[in-house]
Amino acid sequence: MAKLKKEPAKYFGELDLAVVESQMKDYPLKTCLVSGKPPGSELVDYVIANQLVRLADFDQLILFQEAPGKFLKKLQAARH
Repeated sequence: MAKLKKEPAKYFGELDLAVVESQMKDYPLKTCLVSGKPPGSELVDYVIANQLVRLADFDQLILFQEAPGKFLKKLQAARH
């Protein structure tokens, strides 16, 4: 706990990277969760509640953060 408290960004960053690596192969969408556009060179892999969310760019991340529940439901539906 002492290490985590001293460097939380380091350890949470490592956790997020592990989530991305483990969920990448089974990610159900080929397009941006928010815009529906194919991801390009500005692809953002974002982790929220231990779930990978792939977004076309940082603008889509801002939109995602305005209503994450709505988009997480869409992601959950794509998994089934």
